[in-house]
Amino acid sequence: MTPRQAQLEEVVAHTEWVDDAGIATLRAFLCQSNHETLSPVLRQRRTFLISYIDAIDAVYGPAVEGPNGAIARPLRCVYARVREGRLFCRAHVGPSWSKKERSFICAQGMPGVLRPFLMRQWAHDIDIENCHVVLLYQLGRCYHAWQENAGKNVAPLQLPELQRLHDNREEFIEHISTVHRLRSDGEAGVGYRKSMCKPLLLRILYGGTYDAWLQEHDLFFSGRSPRVVRLQQEVAVLSDAFLRSERFSPIVRAERVAQRQRLGQQVARSTFSKIGQYLECEVLLSMRRYFLESGWDVHSLIFDGLTVAHRADTPLDLRAVAAFVELDTQFVVRVTEKPLFGVTPSCDTLLA
Repeated sequence: MTPRQAQLEEVVAHTEWVDDAGIATLRAFLCQSNHETLSPVLRQRRTFLISYIDAIDAVYGPAVEGPNGAIARPLRCVYARVREGRLFCRAHVGPSWSKKERSFICAQGMPGVLRPFLMRQWAHDIDIENCHVVLLYQLGRCYHAWQENAGKNVAPLQLPELQRLHDNREEFIEHISTVHRLRSDGEAGVGYRKSMCKPLLLRILYGGTYDAWLQEHDLFFSGRSPRVVRLQQEVAVLSDAFLRSERFSPIVRAERVAQRQRLGQQVARSTFSKIGQYLECEVLLSMRRYFLESGWDVHSLIFDGLTVAHRADTPLDLRAVAAFVELDTQFVVRVTEKPLFGVTPSCDTLLA
């Protein structure tokens, strides 16, 4: 049995924890905020967050001694994959984000702004940086050398813009921001440019269009970036190669059957997205195995990352995690820690 087969045959389940005092802090702030002074959008956000916190209160277990001796409330989360895609925890349905989108009660499903209030005392948030770009580019770079292409004189895929995005995402985001004259982070808030450009890059990566993003942000007549246009063309070539490959034929067949009511182009986009999720999950499972084998307590799986409990006697060695993943999967990834453990959250972020 291969390591991957062993990983998928076991039940993927973890116990995560939330701080009962954090629940009380969130509820007090949101309930006491002046409803009348908020914009319609922030009123809707406030209503959703109150409903979500109420659901957390109802779903998580009673307060007991938890991580590192802290008093906390547990939730057992079982994760499952759908047709080789992501690992989802969907046992507890929460309030709806919108008419078309439900939420789920767990660390994976909760708004990120809530996690510091509920988990900062014990959880480290570990993330695969630029995950899907890194995995798809590295695999596409060696496509011509795959075993199935031996003796077929397959030319290497030409992916210069995808490589630039792989090597330096921040520079690519600055380029898009400059072309479209987006406000600076100093004017619009920390992370504004990234929050604007990252959805465009993900949209293109999974078959969406540059034009749709431009229309969405009222930028359709602001000109085009030749680099983004080329990136869209390169991703189309990469998608076509992967969808025709023997390597991913089981995923392609399963998606065609599951989505037989949809149009061909829609199925192709969805299937390429599923391939990206499959690769993401392989690396996530490898990270998970590293932490479990190294004695860390894994709490939550969050798509391209996970949370682990703080250990006062053992520092996090993220280079060791990346080295383990490379040996295990042959992908070279950068593993980073997002701010969570020990941060001091501000209630102002809840209704910003």
